[in-house]
Amino acid sequence: MVACQLDTSSGTSSNYEDYSDASWVLSDPNNRVNVATNTLTIADITKDEEITMTKDYGIDYFSADFEHQFEVNVLTSGTGSPTMGIWCVANEIDDFRGLDQGNKGVAVRATGLTETDWDLHLALEFQGSSNNVNALSYNTTYYCTITRDYDGGVNNTGRYVLTAYTDSDRTNVFDTATVDANVGNQKDFRYLYACGSYNMAEAGSSMSMIISNLEIVT
Repeated sequence: MVACQLDTSSGTSSNYEDYSDASWVLSDPNNRVNVATNTLTIADITKDEEITMTKDYGIDYFSADFEHQFEVNVLTSGTGSPTMGIWCVANEIDDFRGLDQGNKGVAVRATGLTETDWDLHLALEFQGSSNNVNALSYNTTYYCTITRDYDGGVNNTGRYVLTAYTDSDRTNVFDTATVDANVGNQKDFRYLYACGSYNMAEAGSSMSMIISNLEIVT
């Protein structure tokens, strides 16, 4: 794994995660991810490669309520439901397929479905529960917020809510996905992911996107 390299073409904000900082570790053997200060431009990622980009916040750092924000714009997607991980908290480092199959963490993935729309998928990988924000448009920036109410939900063991907005002020809601943790699944997490592949050993189907302005609000 290699630390990210600085590309100064992007603007900066003291509140946004600095992807160019050495605390962010990128593993990207095929050089799909171009790293700017607050922006990741991902070109033609497929479902037959391993990519992770993570930051180690320390054991049990994410152990209470939280709110994270990021922006995503899926530019293109081929057929075959190409998928890319665009946010995650977990206790291990793996690609998003490995997190899914290994029941690890909480993840948000983007999946291209048709020539006209794509989905955001919120998954509690540790229990196999998920929900979607459906029918998002290509070449459109969505301003996303993910929150956790640590003692919320039907079991008082955590409620996770992903909201996609169409404006930078986050006032116009496009759609929302909510998933509650099951009894016994009140989790704390160590690693924050900026992106990652979903490796199913399937060549040919690819997607491109821009992920930017990741912020830990609380």
